[in-house]
Amino acid sequence: MNMKTLIETCYIDDVVDTELSQYLKNYAGIHNRDCVPSKDDDAASLINMIVEGGCRIVIIDSDLANGQNPLLTTGQQVELLLTQRYPFIFVIVMTSHLESGYDQYIKKYNSRVSRVTKETATGYYDRVLKPVLDFALNKYIRNTKTVDTELTEEKGIGSSERAQIVSSFSNDSQILMSKDDLDRIFNLFEEIKESHENK
Repeated sequence: MNMKTLIETCYIDDVVDTELSQYLKNYAGIHNRDCVPSKDDDAASLINMIVEGGCRIVIIDSDLANGQNPLLTTGQQVELLLTQRYPFIFVIVMTSHLESGYDQYIKKYNSRVSRVTKETATGYYDRVLKPVLDFALNKYIRNTKTVDTELTEEKGIGSSERAQIVSSFSNDSQILMSKDDLDRIFNLFEEIKESHENK
């Protein structure tokens, strides 16, 4: 994997937070695009967009619909479905809620609070979001190297299949992989896992 390759990320929100979007745009090592779900989008269509777009890190709002889209409920719903099927995609849930019950998510920058703390949006996200993004990037790079090494040693995998699987983790492939391709790769991983467990 070429470490100079930017990692594809996607920020999903019903209303794009301009300060968060700008922070992600300026963050080194990633190429971020903003996505606002349409009224016809549901969790499945968002997941298809994420997977087929080659995203490896997803930043998603906890409240996607705000009551406007009956097909979408929460970012947590998308996170749950996405991580179950595509565990190599790292999901970060953001929230505007300040009350308890949302403590497990990263709070968005709040300019009203910042009037008291005098903290800028960049300073705030450097403090609370950057460590999580750093972790996600390092995990992605580490997993890609591990997969490449293990597949090189796996005798049942051909060189073309190995290259395709590794390219699904990295963004070096110039061929955009379809959801069917990724499903096939996921099933292949399951077979490899089972074969190792039976040894």
